[in-house]
Amino acid sequence: MKIVYCTGALYNPGGAERVLINKANYLANQSGYEVFIITAAQLDKDYCYAIDVKVKLIDANIHQFFPKKIIPYVSKKRALPKIIKHYQSIIDTILPDIIIVNELGYDDEVIPRIRSRAKIIREFHSSHIAVNYMIKAKNGISKLKTKIVNQKSFKQFNKFDAVVLLTKKDSEYAHYATKVVVIPNMLLEVPQELNTLNKSKRVISVGRLDDLKNHKDQIRVWKQVASKTDWNLHIYGEGILKNELTAFIKELNLENRVFLEGASSSIMDEYLNSSIFLFTPKAEGFGMVLIEAMSAGLPCVSYDYPCGASEIIQDGKSGFLIEVGNIDQIAEKIKLLINNDDLRTEMAKQAKKRSLSFYPEHVMPKWEHLFKELIQGN
Repeated sequence: MKIVYCTGALYNPGGAERVLINKANYLANQSGYEVFIITAAQLDKDYCYAIDVKVKLIDANIHQFFPKKIIPYVSKKRALPKIIKHYQSIIDTILPDIIIVNELGYDDEVIPRIRSRAKIIREFHSSHIAVNYMIKAKNGISKLKTKIVNQKSFKQFNKFDAVVLLTKKDSEYAHYATKVVVIPNMLLEVPQELNTLNKSKRVISVGRLDDLKNHKDQIRVWKQVASKTDWNLHIYGEGILKNELTAFIKELNLENRVFLEGASSSIMDEYLNSSIFLFTPKAEGFGMVLIEAMSAGLPCVSYDYPCGASEIIQDGKSGFLIEVGNIDQIAEKIKLLINNDDLRTEMAKQAKKRSLSFYPEHVMPKWEHLFKELIQGN
């Protein structure tokens, strides 16, 4: 079976890029699969993560079809027919069975127009609610306009043979006329050990420093926690709010209690050297960092954001789910875990156990089942 992944580029490191490459690597090492990745414009840059030599890489280099002076709408309209023709020649050479579009971009307009026997799949890496939040926050549009944007989006993606979403909750929100399947993200790095738990007085958080990830609430939480304990909060990630968050930490006199650590090239080591994971997004597509932390044996205290947290954390068992915005309750649960070694240890075991559901050997067969269903016409 020939599988083609289509994406814009793979030179900027990120969650969607890691997920795509890991899935391609996994399938390329299973018997019966030949895997290709087509990038729209790799720009001769290095790939952001290691790609197995069995995966065949093709760069469409779509910039060759654009004029030197770019006029966004006009240039795109003129270039699109040429891009479609170019992709048609690539697909005609490969003759794939399955084509998977991995992100928003030209592929959404190009791939449904390709003449091919291949079944085409649109894969989402965010939730519709999270996307709506970002659209509204960026453009200040009303609920009605957001609904119109959604309806247009649903219609566009109905051209695909299947749409793959990350959570059941998101599938309830999305209204597609085509086949909808829920397949969660898989763990990208499986730790070989558990964390040091009772030896480390560190609470960790991981995520972009932006409004959606909502680190300000974590800092507010730590204002309550810091007065009751000598534990510290370490936040890993980069983003546009770094300076603002630095100032906020200083404003609350938490410079020696909350640390913005920047990005880490070995984040699993940081999980393993911490004892609790804190997560407070306003909305989220899934929550990869939750399953990463749980795989290292970290109990998680998280907002019950839409969508994903309740499908990952078993409330009261592998962590705690808190209503979005309830800073007091998050602080109480953090203090409860800090002061109760037995509870923290038991939740760590349950978190590790729960994370097994997201190991590649449990997630990737769901993709393989979908491929077979589509090809067989089910």
